[in-house]
Amino acid sequence: MAWKSAAFGPFPPGGLQALTPHVTAYYTEAYPCSNAAIVRGTDATLVFDATLLSQARALRHAVDAAPPPLRELVISHSHNDHAHGAMYFTPPARAWASRFARDRLAYWATRDLAPFAEEMRALNPELAAEYAEVRIVVPEQVVEGQAVIELGGGVRVALYSEALAHTAGDLWARVEPDGVVLCGDLWFNGHEPYLGNGSAAGSLTALRHLRESGGSVFLPGHGPAGQIAADPDEPMGRYCRWVMERTSEGLARGLSGESLRVAVRAEFIAQRDRPGGIRFIAEWPSFLEDAVEATEEEQRSTPH
Repeated sequence: MAWKSAAFGPFPPGGLQALTPHVTAYYTEAYPCSNAAIVRGTDATLVFDATLLSQARALRHAVDAAPPPLRELVISHSHNDHAHGAMYFTPPARAWASRFARDRLAYWATRDLAPFAEEMRALNPELAAEYAEVRIVVPEQVVEGQAVIELGGGVRVALYSEALAHTAGDLWARVEPDGVVLCGDLWFNGHEPYLGNGSAAGSLTALRHLRESGGSVFLPGHGPAGQIAADPDEPMGRYCRWVMERTSEGLARGLSGESLRVAVRAEFIAQRDRPGGIRFIAEWPSFLEDAVEATEEEQRSTPH
């Protein structure tokens, strides 16, 4: 599903949207429609997320179209649509990630990537061939807690690490003096969020941290830049709570595994078109089922 067909409004030329004087958003049209950002100081340029390999080529061209030179790359998490294009940025950039993301990328750097090619073939055949040439970048800079990257001229990027949320280790950033918050996949705007490798409860905590950062504008990992609505009205937060509640209720009724996932899917379809129902402009097959599976595992392992 491309941006234009997802009714997010006019797609910006070249996928580039200037958010503030120092920050430009880069949107991709092709599945899975992941976002990146270009941050420019007076001395150096930073890229936040590298997208897929094929889309990273265009992003690197946009980075090199204006000074200053590329020096830094932040990988918010290890999923392929945010990390696998990194080979187009480093070298010369040095790469930053959480310890979990670094370790996952180090694992995949020594493995056969044919499973990713098959995944892409099923979703977008044009992207499958790129995995014959991909080089997984293993970040050398590990962020635990907080780090700051200076880009010159008073432009700085503060990095923050989250525990189990979208994955078991994500980074987000606040760019100063602009106040732009780069969320990675800790926030999905208009897109159904993916929770299958993380935690609905942890995602709620991460959303709270993003909101409390007081940013002037927020760039999600998927969907257009904007504001994170106040809790409890924000759609992603409502979705996380709904998944947790429906999973808990299903477990109480004796459901589990596939039967639980089928029941929650039926409930989601039933509520979606009701007044006030939870819905997204872009919904993806199996995202809900993966969220329920992860939530069931988390709730079974949590002492009551």
